[in-house]
Amino acid sequence: HAYDAAWKAAELAGGFDCLFVNHAGHVTEGGRCNVFVRLGQTWITPPLNDGVLPGIMRAVLLEDPHLQAREQSLTIAELLQADEIFVCNALRGRLPATLMV
Repeated sequence: HAYDAAWKAAELAGGFDCLFVNHAGHVTEGGRCNVFVRLGQTWITPPLNDGVLPGIMRAVLLEDPHLQAREQSLTIAELLQADEIFVCNALRGRLPATLMV
């Protein structure tokens, strides 16, 4: 499976996961995580209709009143300009992230 191969390759390079991009050029998710990005004061995560799986931790964090995250398509340029990034999954929770480009 492409997702498994991607996160395994990321681990070999010293990372945790590899982020995917859909046909429209929007960032979607990792092989084993969802992604949240802070742009200014706003946290966003890609919407399900961009090809994102409905992760359990993603849903929990979207409901978190302190985070106040919203769904919005995310371009690669926005990802590269993010003020803060975290990834999440039900097993590991919320993990701070940095990009390895």
